[in-house]
Amino acid sequence: MSDAMVQNSPETVQPVLSVRNLKVSFEGPKGRAVAVDNISFDVRPGEMLALVGESGCGKSTVALSLMKLLASPPAIIEGSVYVKGREIFNLSKEEISKVRGKEMAMIFQQPMTSLNPVLTIERQLTEGLMLHEGLTRKQARERARENLDLVGIPSANERLNQYPHQLSGGMRQRVMIAMAMSCKPSILIADEPTTALDVTTQAQILALMSGLQDEFGISTILITHDLGVVAETANRVAVMYAGRIVETATSNDLFSNPSHPYTRGLLGAVPRLDALLSGDDMPSRLREIPGNVPSAGPAVPGCPFAPRCDRVKDRCHTQRPTPVELAPGHIVSCWEYA
Repeated sequence: MSDAMVQNSPETVQPVLSVRNLKVSFEGPKGRAVAVDNISFDVRPGEMLALVGESGCGKSTVALSLMKLLASPPAIIEGSVYVKGREIFNLSKEEISKVRGKEMAMIFQQPMTSLNPVLTIERQLTEGLMLHEGLTRKQARERARENLDLVGIPSANERLNQYPHQLSGGMRQRVMIAMAMSCKPSILIADEPTTALDVTTQAQILALMSGLQDEFGISTILITHDLGVVAETANRVAVMYAGRIVETATSNDLFSNPSHPYTRGLLGAVPRLDALLSGDDMPSRLREIPGNVPSAGPAVPGCPFAPRCDRVKDRCHTQRPTPVELAPGHIVSCWEYA
Protein backbone atom coordinates (compact mmCIF):
# COMPACT_ATOMS: atom_id res chain seq x y z
CA MET A 1 0.00 0.00 0.00
CA SER A 2 1.37 3.41 -0.88
CA ASP A 3 1.87 6.10 1.75
CA ALA A 4 -0.71 8.20 -0.09
CA MET A 5 -3.42 5.71 0.84
CA VAL A 6 -2.51 5.04 4.47
CA GLN A 7 -5.33 3.65 6.59
CA ASN A 8 -5.96 7.04 8.18
CA SER A 9 -7.94 10.25 7.82
CA PRO A 10 -6.65 13.10 5.68
CA GLU A 11 -6.05 15.37 8.66
CA THR A 12 -2.63 16.99 8.70
CA VAL A 13 -1.92 16.38 12.40
CA GLN A 14 1.56 14.88 12.75
CA PRO A 15 1.10 11.26 13.89
CA VAL A 16 2.84 10.01 17.00
CA LEU A 17 3.16 6.56 15.45
CA SER A 18 3.40 5.73 11.75
CA VAL A 19 3.48 2.16 10.47
CA ARG A 20 4.42 1.65 6.83
CA ASN A 21 4.15 -1.62 4.89
CA LEU A 22 4.62 -3.82 7.95
CA LYS A 23 4.99 -7.47 7.05
CA VAL A 24 5.70 -10.26 9.52
CA SER A 25 6.30 -13.86 8.47
CA PHE A 26 7.70 -17.02 10.03
CA GLU A 27 9.77 -19.79 8.47
CA GLY A 28 8.26 -23.21 9.14
CA PRO A 29 8.59 -26.78 7.94
CA LYS A 30 6.05 -26.10 5.17
CA GLY A 31 7.60 -22.83 4.04
CA ARG A 32 7.01 -19.23 4.99
CA ALA A 33 3.78 -18.33 6.80
CA VAL A 34 2.66 -14.70 6.63
CA ALA A 35 1.09 -13.41 9.86
CA VAL A 36 0.91 -9.68 8.99
CA ASP A 37 0.63 -8.83 5.32
CA ASN A 38 1.83 -5.37 4.34
CA ILE A 39 -0.25 -3.04 6.52
CA SER A 40 0.05 0.72 7.09
CA PHE A 41 -1.64 3.01 9.60
CA ASP A 42 -1.08 6.10 11.73
CA VAL A 43 -1.97 6.98 15.31
CA ARG A 44 -2.43 10.66 16.08
CA PRO A 45 -1.78 12.43 19.41
CA GLY A 46 -4.30 11.61 22.11
CA GLU A 47 -6.45 9.22 20.08
CA MET A 48 -7.36 5.60 20.64
CA LEU A 49 -7.15 3.34 17.60
CA ALA A 50 -8.81 -0.06 18.02
CA LEU A 51 -7.34 -2.97 16.08
CA VAL A 52 -10.11 -5.57 15.83
CA GLY A 53 -10.58 -8.99 14.26
CA GLU A 54 -10.92 -12.68 15.02
CA SER A 55 -8.32 -14.60 16.97
CA GLY A 56 -5.37 -15.42 14.74
CA CYS A 57 -5.78 -12.44 12.38
CA GLY A 58 -2.42 -10.93 13.40
CA LYS A 59 -3.41 -8.28 15.98
CA SER A 60 -1.02 -9.38 18.73
CA THR A 61 1.75 -9.98 16.20
CA VAL A 62 1.42 -6.34 15.16
CA ALA A 63 1.74 -5.24 18.79
CA LEU A 64 4.80 -7.38 19.49
CA SER A 65 6.39 -6.19 16.25
CA LEU A 66 5.90 -2.53 17.17
CA MET A 67 7.57 -3.16 20.53
CA LYS A 68 10.36 -5.18 18.84
CA LEU A 69 9.59 -8.15 21.09
CA LEU A 70 9.52 -10.81 18.34
CA ALA A 71 12.68 -12.89 18.09
CA SER A 72 14.23 -12.72 14.65
CA PRO A 73 14.69 -15.52 13.57
CA PRO A 74 12.21 -17.18 13.42
CA ALA A 75 10.25 -13.97 12.74
CA ILE A 76 11.04 -12.08 9.53
CA ILE A 77 9.96 -8.45 9.94
CA GLU A 78 9.82 -6.00 7.04
CA GLY A 79 8.62 -2.42 6.74
CA SER A 80 9.10 0.72 8.81
CA VAL A 81 7.79 2.07 12.11
CA TYR A 82 8.22 5.72 13.07
CA VAL A 83 7.79 7.04 16.61
CA LYS A 84 7.54 10.84 16.53
CA GLY A 85 9.21 10.74 13.13
CA ARG A 86 12.09 8.49 14.24
CA GLU A 87 12.46 5.12 12.54
CA ILE A 88 12.84 2.52 15.31
CA PHE A 89 13.33 -0.73 13.38
CA ASN A 90 16.93 0.25 12.63
CA LEU A 91 17.81 0.93 16.27
CA SER A 92 20.24 -1.25 18.22
CA LYS A 93 19.11 -3.29 21.23
CA GLU A 94 20.50 -0.62 23.57
CA GLU A 95 18.72 2.17 21.71
CA ILE A 96 15.38 0.35 21.49
CA SER A 97 15.51 -0.40 25.24
CA LYS A 98 15.47 3.37 25.80
CA VAL A 99 12.38 3.73 23.59
CA ARG A 100 10.55 0.73 25.08
CA GLY A 101 8.97 1.84 28.33
CA LYS A 102 9.84 5.51 27.87
CA GLU A 103 8.22 6.36 24.51
CA MET A 104 6.19 3.16 23.98
CA ALA A 105 4.70 0.87 26.58
CA MET A 106 2.53 -2.21 26.43
CA ILE A 107 -0.16 -3.77 28.60
CA PHE A 108 -0.04 -7.49 27.99
CA GLN A 109 -2.97 -9.86 27.69
CA GLN A 110 -2.37 -12.01 30.76
CA PRO A 111 -1.10 -10.05 33.79
CA MET A 112 -0.43 -13.20 35.83
CA THR A 113 2.05 -14.48 33.26
CA SER A 114 3.41 -11.01 32.42
CA LEU A 115 4.28 -10.08 36.00
CA ASN A 116 7.28 -11.85 37.51
CA PRO A 117 5.91 -14.16 40.24
CA VAL A 118 9.09 -14.03 42.38
CA LEU A 119 9.51 -10.24 42.48
CA THR A 120 7.51 -7.83 44.62
CA ILE A 121 5.22 -5.28 43.03
CA GLU A 122 7.63 -2.57 44.19
CA ARG A 123 10.58 -4.18 42.41
CA GLN A 124 8.63 -4.51 39.17
CA LEU A 125 7.32 -0.94 39.26
CA THR A 126 10.60 0.74 40.20
CA GLU A 127 13.02 -0.88 37.73
CA GLY A 128 11.76 1.12 34.75
CA LEU A 129 11.69 4.35 36.74
CA MET A 130 15.29 3.95 37.82
CA LEU A 131 16.38 3.00 34.30
CA HIS A 132 14.52 5.68 32.32
CA GLU A 133 14.10 8.48 34.87
CA GLY A 134 17.36 8.08 36.80
CA LEU A 135 15.57 8.00 40.15
CA THR A 136 17.01 6.59 43.35
CA ARG A 137 15.29 3.52 44.79
CA LYS A 138 13.60 5.68 47.45
CA GLN A 139 12.36 8.16 44.84
CA ALA A 140 11.23 5.33 42.56
CA ARG A 141 9.27 3.71 45.41
CA GLU A 142 7.45 6.96 46.11
CA ARG A 143 6.62 7.36 42.40
CA ALA A 144 5.45 3.74 42.28
CA ARG A 145 3.14 4.40 45.22
CA GLU A 146 1.74 7.45 43.41
CA ASN A 147 1.19 5.35 40.29
CA LEU A 148 -0.73 2.72 42.25
CA ASP A 149 -2.88 5.50 43.70
CA LEU A 150 -3.39 6.80 40.16
CA VAL A 151 -4.80 3.48 38.93
CA GLY A 152 -7.09 3.11 41.93
CA ILE A 153 -5.30 0.47 44.03
CA PRO A 154 -6.03 1.03 47.73
CA SER A 155 -3.39 0.66 50.48
CA ALA A 156 -0.64 1.28 47.94
CA ASN A 157 2.24 1.04 50.45
CA GLU A 158 1.06 -2.40 51.52
CA ARG A 159 0.57 -3.58 47.92
CA LEU A 160 4.13 -2.60 47.00
CA ASN A 161 5.44 -5.28 49.36
CA GLN A 162 3.19 -8.00 47.97
CA TYR A 163 3.69 -10.50 45.14
CA PRO A 164 1.43 -10.90 42.05
CA HIS A 165 -0.30 -14.05 43.38
CA GLN A 166 -1.53 -12.05 46.38
CA LEU A 167 -3.56 -9.71 44.17
CA SER A 168 -6.86 -10.25 42.37
CA GLY A 169 -7.02 -10.35 38.57
CA GLY A 170 -8.34 -6.80 38.40
CA MET A 171 -5.59 -5.52 40.70
CA ARG A 172 -2.91 -7.30 38.67
CA GLN A 173 -4.22 -5.62 35.54
CA ARG A 174 -4.13 -2.25 37.31
CA VAL A 175 -0.51 -2.94 38.28
CA MET A 176 0.25 -3.65 34.61
CA ILE A 177 -1.33 -0.32 33.68
CA ALA A 178 0.64 1.47 36.41
CA MET A 179 3.83 -0.14 35.13
CA ALA A 180 3.09 0.88 31.54
CA MET A 181 2.18 4.42 32.59
CA SER A 182 5.08 4.91 35.00
CA CYS A 183 7.25 6.90 32.58
CA LYS A 184 4.31 8.67 30.88
CA PRO A 185 4.89 7.15 27.40
CA SER A 186 3.60 8.79 24.24
CA ILE A 187 2.17 5.50 22.92
CA LEU A 188 0.37 2.81 24.88
CA ILE A 189 -0.39 -0.58 23.31
CA ALA A 190 -3.09 -2.52 25.16
CA ASP A 191 -3.37 -6.15 24.03
CA GLU A 192 -6.77 -7.51 25.12
CA PRO A 193 -6.49 -5.68 28.48
CA THR A 194 -9.82 -7.01 29.81
CA THR A 195 -9.42 -10.70 28.93
CA ALA A 196 -10.45 -13.10 31.72
CA LEU A 197 -11.90 -10.28 33.85
CA ASP A 198 -15.51 -10.17 35.00
CA VAL A 199 -17.83 -7.63 33.39
CA THR A 200 -17.71 -5.15 36.27
CA THR A 201 -13.91 -5.20 36.43
CA GLN A 202 -13.72 -4.89 32.63
CA ALA A 203 -15.77 -1.70 32.79
CA GLN A 204 -13.54 -0.32 35.55
CA ILE A 205 -10.34 -1.07 33.63
CA LEU A 206 -11.69 0.52 30.42
CA ALA A 207 -12.86 3.60 32.31
CA LEU A 208 -9.42 3.83 33.94
CA MET A 209 -7.62 3.62 30.60
CA SER A 210 -9.88 6.25 29.02
CA GLY A 211 -9.38 8.56 31.99
CA LEU A 212 -5.59 8.23 31.88
CA GLN A 213 -5.61 8.79 28.13
CA ASP A 214 -7.60 12.00 28.53
CA GLU A 215 -5.50 13.20 31.47
CA PHE A 216 -2.07 12.63 29.92
CA GLY A 217 -2.89 12.82 26.19
CA ILE A 218 -1.48 9.37 25.49
CA SER A 219 -2.05 7.77 22.10
CA THR A 220 -3.41 4.25 22.49
CA ILE A 221 -3.66 1.17 20.30
CA LEU A 222 -6.38 -1.05 21.74
CA ILE A 223 -6.22 -4.64 20.48
CA THR A 224 -9.49 -6.48 20.97
CA HIS A 225 -12.13 -8.70 19.39
CA ASP A 226 -14.89 -7.18 21.54
CA LEU A 227 -16.87 -4.73 19.41
CA GLY A 228 -18.75 -3.52 22.46
CA VAL A 229 -15.48 -2.33 23.97
CA VAL A 230 -14.60 -0.62 20.68
CA ALA A 231 -17.91 1.25 20.52
CA GLU A 232 -17.41 2.59 24.03
CA THR A 233 -13.77 3.65 23.94
CA ALA A 234 -12.15 3.99 20.49
CA ASN A 235 -11.92 7.05 18.26
CA ARG A 236 -11.02 5.05 15.16
CA VAL A 237 -11.16 1.39 14.21
CA ALA A 238 -8.99 -0.74 11.92
CA VAL A 239 -10.54 -4.12 11.05
CA MET A 240 -8.05 -6.93 10.39
CA TYR A 241 -8.59 -10.19 8.55
CA ALA A 242 -5.90 -12.77 7.82
CA GLY A 243 -3.06 -10.33 8.43
CA ARG A 244 -4.49 -7.41 6.44
CA ILE A 245 -6.37 -4.26 7.37
CA VAL A 246 -9.56 -4.44 5.32
CA GLU A 247 -11.40 -1.37 6.62
CA THR A 248 -10.57 1.73 8.66
CA ALA A 249 -13.04 4.37 9.87
CA THR A 250 -14.08 6.39 12.87
CA SER A 251 -16.07 4.37 15.37
CA ASN A 252 -19.28 6.17 14.44
CA ASP A 253 -18.76 5.58 10.71
CA LEU A 254 -17.84 1.94 11.14
CA PHE A 255 -20.89 1.05 13.21
CA SER A 256 -23.32 3.15 11.17
CA ASN A 257 -21.94 2.27 7.73
CA PRO A 258 -19.89 -0.96 7.76
CA SER A 259 -18.68 -1.42 4.19
CA HIS A 260 -16.34 -4.38 3.85
CA PRO A 261 -18.20 -7.73 3.67
CA TYR A 262 -16.14 -9.00 6.60
CA THR A 263 -16.98 -5.97 8.76
CA ARG A 264 -20.65 -6.40 7.96
CA GLY A 265 -20.37 -10.06 8.91
CA LEU A 266 -18.73 -9.23 12.24
CA LEU A 267 -21.37 -6.69 13.18
CA GLY A 268 -24.15 -9.00 12.02
CA ALA A 269 -22.94 -11.66 14.44
CA VAL A 270 -23.15 -9.38 17.49
CA PRO A 271 -26.23 -9.80 19.74
CA ARG A 272 -28.19 -6.54 19.91
CA LEU A 273 -29.99 -6.03 23.20
CA ASP A 274 -31.23 -2.60 22.06
CA ALA A 275 -33.07 -4.12 19.08
CA LEU A 276 -34.55 -6.85 21.25
CA LEU A 277 -35.84 -4.38 23.83
CA SER A 278 -37.24 -2.02 21.20
CA GLY A 279 -39.12 -4.82 19.45
CA ASP A 280 -37.25 -4.44 16.14
CA ASP A 281 -37.31 -7.42 13.82
CA MET A 282 -34.37 -9.71 14.48
CA PRO A 283 -33.45 -13.03 12.93
CA SER A 284 -34.25 -16.09 15.04
CA ARG A 285 -30.51 -16.78 15.28
CA LEU A 286 -27.41 -14.66 14.86
CA ARG A 287 -25.91 -14.40 11.41
CA GLU A 288 -22.73 -16.33 10.83
CA ILE A 289 -19.91 -15.94 8.34
CA PRO A 290 -19.67 -19.18 6.35
CA GLY A 291 -16.38 -21.02 6.13
CA ASN A 292 -13.33 -20.85 8.37
CA VAL A 293 -10.50 -18.42 9.02
CA PRO A 294 -7.59 -19.42 6.76
CA SER A 295 -4.57 -21.03 8.35
CA ALA A 296 -1.29 -19.14 8.28
CA GLY A 297 0.53 -19.75 5.04
CA PRO A 298 1.95 -17.92 2.02
CA ALA A 299 0.36 -14.56 1.21
CA VAL A 300 -2.62 -14.99 -1.11
CA PRO A 301 -2.52 -13.02 -4.39
CA GLY A 302 -6.10 -11.76 -4.08
CA CYS A 303 -8.40 -11.01 -1.16
CA PRO A 304 -8.04 -13.50 1.72
CA PHE A 305 -11.75 -13.13 2.51
CA ALA A 306 -12.80 -14.20 -1.00
CA PRO A 307 -13.57 -17.87 -0.11
CA ARG A 308 -16.09 -16.70 2.51
CA CYS A 309 -17.50 -13.61 0.78
CA ASP A 310 -21.09 -13.49 -0.52
CA ARG A 311 -20.15 -10.84 -3.10
CA VAL A 312 -17.02 -12.43 -4.48
CA LYS A 313 -15.91 -11.69 -8.06
CA ASP A 314 -13.36 -13.53 -10.20
CA ARG A 315 -10.71 -10.86 -9.68
CA CYS A 316 -11.04 -11.23 -5.88
CA HIS A 317 -9.14 -14.52 -6.10
CA THR A 318 -6.25 -13.18 -8.19
CA GLN A 319 -5.75 -9.46 -7.51
CA ARG A 320 -5.13 -7.69 -4.22
CA PRO A 321 -7.92 -5.12 -3.67
CA THR A 322 -7.03 -1.47 -4.03
CA PRO A 323 -7.86 0.70 -0.98
CA VAL A 324 -10.74 3.08 -1.68
CA GLU A 325 -11.66 6.12 0.41
CA LEU A 326 -15.46 6.12 0.66
CA ALA A 327 -15.54 9.22 2.88
CA PRO A 328 -12.87 11.25 4.69
CA GLY A 329 -11.00 8.72 6.81
CA HIS A 330 -13.20 5.77 5.82
CA ILE A 331 -11.03 3.43 3.76
CA VAL A 332 -12.01 0.00 2.44
CA SER A 333 -9.93 -2.61 0.61
CA CYS A 334 -12.56 -4.37 -1.50
CA TRP A 335 -13.13 -4.75 -5.24
CA GLU A 336 -16.81 -4.01 -4.68
CA TYR A 337 -15.91 -0.30 -4.40
CA ALA A 338 -13.00 -0.06 -6.84
